[in-house]
Amino acid sequence: MSSPSFIAGSGSFVCTPLVRNDEVLAWLRPTKPNGKPVHSEWLERNLGISTRSFDLDMQTAVKRPRAEGGIYDGDLAVRAAKRALENAGLEALDIDALVHVSCTPDTLYFNDHLRFMTRELGLRRDAHLMYHNLGCAGLAPAFHSARSELAGTGDDGVVLLVASNCSSSYLTRDTIPFYMQGRYPWAWLSPALFGDGAGALILRSGRRSGDRGLVHTWYETQPDLTIVRYDAGGGTSPTCEGNLTDHLFLMEAQTVGRSFTPVLCRTFERMVEDWPTKIQPVVGHAFDVDKIKRWYFHQANRIAVERTARTMGLPVDRVPTNVGHYGNTSAASTLLLFDEDRRSGAVKDGDIVVFLWIGAGNGAQYGYALVVA
Repeated sequence: MSSPSFIAGSGSFVCTPLVRNDEVLAWLRPTKPNGKPVHSEWLERNLGISTRSFDLDMQTAVKRPRAEGGIYDGDLAVRAAKRALENAGLEALDIDALVHVSCTPDTLYFNDHLRFMTRELGLRRDAHLMYHNLGCAGLAPAFHSARSELAGTGDDGVVLLVASNCSSSYLTRDTIPFYMQGRYPWAWLSPALFGDGAGALILRSGRRSGDRGLVHTWYETQPDLTIVRYDAGGGTSPTCEGNLTDHLFLMEAQTVGRSFTPVLCRTFERMVEDWPTKIQPVVGHAFDVDKIKRWYFHQANRIAVERTARTMGLPVDRVPTNVGHYGNTSAASTLLLFDEDRRSGAVKDGDIVVFLWIGAGNGAQYGYALVVA
């Protein structure tokens, strides 16, 4: 059970204008394994995606430098964080700890990508910094980290939790030929599916009118189930001329398709099992679907989300989606949904919401979090 906490603010950011399917396909010119070309209707019918947030000039497929207005992972994270701080009525100097999750950082080693965030936000030098290099389910351990940081900050601690994804930095004119070379038949799905975006939360320790923000989190990993691969760049395969084509985010599309619904259903069942001992003592009632205002599924694709909601027997109008507009923004997707719901009034203070995730991390990672808004 978590120590008392509440959500003081939220923020999010996506790139505009959104990029249409026909713009992406004109650039990629992909074919299915049977050799037939892929059309916009195929993406909408099979993935439920019509546009995506993507900071790339689709005429040249060139990523602009930051100095010329290009938006990178750090920019996404900073803009979402600033909106969350404004929403909470706080300043960067109030932040005791930053927890960041992303698999598309500006730089790879020594947490150097956090330099940009701490400088642009103006965080204190003694603020704790924690980074999770994880994919779509990265919020599960990130929530754990945020809860641990809150527990160590005293009665009025403040933690900034940010999830971001900047696929456009990794899917440019220089790298796309590697995806399209035919070595991996479904590799072209990565640039067609993923998008750029960030979401942020401000969590504070202490009680606020009896509210508790982060009630309970749970997650597991499954090392023998591969969701996404990125084979090159580590000690076992240091970057060299011979492995440049291994520097790819290779999504195991068929594995994701087979695993999404059964794994999230098992995660849902685990939450129901945990409810009497982990959740009910906090929220004060037994499990009741009707008392949960929103179910935030990882936005793998709209078709999979809607199929899974029906399988669980959940009211579809309480399972929002944004993947059709923004693409799969990895760990940021559910925080984007939550922030948009808070700002629109669809979720109000005191409402119970549930996050359910599956994604890449130690093979595969899946889990849930129950939050009182």
